[in-house]
Amino acid sequence: MLRLDMDVSQYQLRLLLKNTDNAFKLLKEQPNSDDCALNYEQAKYALDSYVTEMRLALEKKPRVR
Repeated sequence: MLRLDMDVSQYQLRLLLKNTDNAFKLLKEQPNSDDCALNYEQAKYALDSYVTEMRLALEKKPRVR
């Protein structure tokens, strides 16, 4: 089950990174576009939120040494 969770987490992270990269590329091509700026900000927020969520989840898990 842990492996499946990690696979899903990695897939989600890759998807969010790709979305953020694509939104940034479009914003660079159209720097005056409000839509591109909004899409980039939303993609960044989604990525930041996911990373924060993963950090908090990892902090709750007991450490194995």
